[in-house]
Amino acid sequence: MKRLSIRYIRPRIISLGNVSLKKQYFFCSKKHEPFAGGSIQCNVSNDNFNDVEFDENISSAMTFDLSVDDTKWKEREENEFQFFVKSVEESTVSEGKGFKGVEDGKSTYNDETVLGEAHDIPTSAQLIRVKLSGNIQTVESIEAMLEILRKKESTLLEMEDEYITKFFDLIYKHLDKIPCEHLICLLNIMHSACMKNKIRDLSYEVIKHLRKDHKLKNYRDKQEEKEAIKMCLYFLHILNLNSLYISEFYDELFHKINYMSSEELTAFARVCFVHSLRTKHYLDKVVYVCIEKIIEFDINELQSLFHSFHRFCKEYIAFYDASLSEIVRNLDSFDLPFYHLLLKIATNFRHEQRYLDLTARVSERLAAWVGGKGVSTGMEGSKGEERETGDSATAPATAATAPATVPSTAPVTAPATAFASTPPPLSTPTSHSTVVQVVKCLKYLQYSKHNHVEVKNAVNSIYELMNENPQCVHHLDVEDVVYAIVCFSTYNKRIILYNHLLDVLCKRSNDLLHAKNISLWMLPALSLSKISWFHKNYFQTLFGYIRDYYVLNRLNVFQMLKLLSSIVKMNIYDEEIYKILIENLYKEWDVIKKKLLDIATFLWSCAYVNIIYEPLFDSAYKLVIDILMKNNLSTNNVVYKNCFVNITWSFIVANYHKKSINFEKILDVTFSNRDPNDSQAFKRLHQIADACFREVPKCLLNVQCLDILYQYCMHTKCKLLRNDFNIYKKEKDAIKIRKKITDELEMILRNFCISYDLHFEPYHNAPYTIDIVLNGQMKIGICIFGKEHLMRTMHKTHWDYLNNGFVSLQMRILHAHGWKVC
Repeated sequence: MKRLSIRYIRPRIISLGNVSLKKQYFFCSKKHEPFAGGSIQCNVSNDNFNDVEFDENISSAMTFDLSVDDTKWKEREENEFQFFVKSVEESTVSEGKGFKGVEDGKSTYNDETVLGEAHDIPTSAQLIRVKLSGNIQTVESIEAMLEILRKKESTLLEMEDEYITKFFDLIYKHLDKIPCEHLICLLNIMHSACMKNKIRDLSYEVIKHLRKDHKLKNYRDKQEEKEAIKMCLYFLHILNLNSLYISEFYDELFHKINYMSSEELTAFARVCFVHSLRTKHYLDKVVYVCIEKIIEFDINELQSLFHSFHRFCKEYIAFYDASLSEIVRNLDSFDLPFYHLLLKIATNFRHEQRYLDLTARVSERLAAWVGGKGVSTGMEGSKGEERETGDSATAPATAATAPATVPSTAPVTAPATAFASTPPPLSTPTSHSTVVQVVKCLKYLQYSKHNHVEVKNAVNSIYELMNENPQCVHHLDVEDVVYAIVCFSTYNKRIILYNHLLDVLCKRSNDLLHAKNISLWMLPALSLSKISWFHKNYFQTLFGYIRDYYVLNRLNVFQMLKLLSSIVKMNIYDEEIYKILIENLYKEWDVIKKKLLDIATFLWSCAYVNIIYEPLFDSAYKLVIDILMKNNLSTNNVVYKNCFVNITWSFIVANYHKKSINFEKILDVTFSNRDPNDSQAFKRLHQIADACFREVPKCLLNVQCLDILYQYCMHTKCKLLRNDFNIYKKEKDAIKIRKKITDELEMILRNFCISYDLHFEPYHNAPYTIDIVLNGQMKIGICIFGKEHLMRTMHKTHWDYLNNGFVSLQMRILHAHGWKVC
């Protein structure tokens, strides 16, 4: 039996003021179970307080788990009981207010009197029911009901559906007589009550009435027109909060756009921004009017407009040009989210000097804060309270804080000044959110030859800040982590910070995979390939995504092609991954074949990893020959010339120069207008020429550029390539160990008592780092490769794979020179 102590009786005594009696339910977290035998009637078991019985009608769901000493608890309960009895006996409540009195030491209680008086006080819902049930219903009665609803907004939820329907029918019937401010008040009440369907119905009725009234009156009263504009703006504000779209409101405001004030134009632009392309044609008109009235906007309104137009900033450049000078003049008064927005806009005009200067000014401000030159941030709140930089610079007011007439055109950024006079210590919780906001700016501070030096200084300062506060990395969104990697890699930075950032991505791989940008998970691979930075866990995660058919097919063909070439450049070998990517890409061959650059990238990627996908190479060879037959390529175009180096090299790796006709045409376009003294692509061109002279000499009879081929094959630079580190830096490691390998060979030959001679080239003008041991007619050759020509496997993550396209072609050429390759 669950026993209820006397101390719980006291709250059940009915107060003597206005009482609204409701059935109360008490429940635990496991199930809902109302009091057994619960009633709205007050039930005091016995008036004799000296012999109180415990209430047995207590729900089994109500439990007590009190870890207290029994003796102390009983003493405390006894004290509370005595205090309660004393307070009842000394009560000044008269008989007329509910107590009959105290007789023989016993207090008697007049239940019927109190309950009767409580029922005589009508509730808000009852008052509205009475008014709706009356025969005469006027605008005054509607205003009275709205006043009741304003005092208690939950009243609508307490009414039955029948009366709610009557109430709104009455509203619709008298729409022409209800003032705009009353409709706005009602709309706000409905929004607080989450009555989405009723909001939609009311909105349709209001706009229908407005358009009808517009035809009849033509809005000769300017004040009435202003009220209609404000009401429409507020309706759009509430509709957006409820994810509703009614185009008629936009049309109505569109016709009145020339009569709007700067504040109203700003509010209209803000509600149009929410729906992006759906309302872009309205924004087009708003921009035009804003440019005409640009001098009427204050700095806060300009901030709001900057945000509202930024999705289509390239189309609205006239507005940004007209307002940029005012923004620059007030640059020191903005906060971090707005700086982020300015960088985002300036990135779209990266070739315009004015916007390059703007980027430099913002970067200077960021560097000043990070450097601690008396500049800091006053932004407060946890990371969860930080607004999204891209879309949150202008968050509309909530229903609770929205004004009664029209949503405020408050500043588009947080009210707190972003840069205050005293910097908070970086160890404080608020500073983490500020560091996060600063790191977000890295997305728009990537390297460009047009950037000013302030941009690079800002990037270096942010890097130092992240190094000093490594814990801030865990507070970043995955998108910010990715773009931090992208930004730093554009400056060719090889920094340990990459490992921390990539560890975060691996830990939050699910967030990375389901990010708003569906290709976000592949962006680090593209950047890491440029600086040859290997991170085992990230690439294992990446390969897991590639094996997922659904994830891979979310990428378009060009993203997939970039992903393939980036993994190849990382010198990672995984046959399964390459076959998945190659087969999926070949399905889109009709798209790839339209650009020579894409063809060259695809062929080179396959040839470099020595995976010759015959359907691809057959289609590509036929296509290239057809292009050359039409003679519509410019041999002086640098892009085309570089593409054909990769295409020709790929076909030679795949042995297409041996079995295909018209290969001399490909050689002609590859070597045409080439200078053998130029170091660009020299090694690949030498390898192409050497392979052709040794493997298909008869094919060269029809080549028009035969002299150039011969110069590339026999050029004196070939020998220099073995020792000239400026030309080929990546073979340094291989050359360093050459002496060690040579010493080991000499020791072996001495042990076998074999006479030998030592040379360092397999044949005349060979550009390969090779040590040769000669003993009469016997030759032993050792090829030493730099890491550029080795590949690592994910199984061991060591440079343990040699069978790539470059090495296999080199072995073939050595074999053609008379070497037996083991």
